[in-house]
Amino acid sequence: MITLSEEQVGRLLVGRRVVISVGEPWDFESAAGAGTLNGEIARIAPGDGDNDRYSIEVEVTPFESKEGVTVSRLRASQRYEDETGILEQVAAGEVAPANLDYSDQVPKEKRRPNSVPKLIGSLRLAE
Repeated sequence: MITLSEEQVGRLLVGRRVVISVGEPWDFESAAGAGTLNGEIARIAPGDGDNDRYSIEVEVTPFESKEGVTVSRLRASQRYEDETGILEQVAAGEVAPANLDYSDQVPKEKRRPNSVPKLIGSLRLAE
């Protein structure tokens, strides 16, 4: 049996196509359809906290956000505390619940008060 570190698994995921299911906002629409985005894993980045060792940056088909900005990249981070991380879940072919942040693409003056520009949903490898 071969054992890989999360970092090694992450490198193997770069370039893989993913399907993102968007649950919030509930009325999300994109060129891929209602509640759906298609994308490609662009890179693996360090996570933001103890529960979030890594995040996955995904290049997606551009969509217009609720802030009126065209978004082409999401940073997917683990949504719930779990024994397995988001990298392991995606690599295993599982549906990985995720916070899908795009705040780096929204100027501060366009942000809603006390709001983080993000989607909530899940991602999985495309078949």
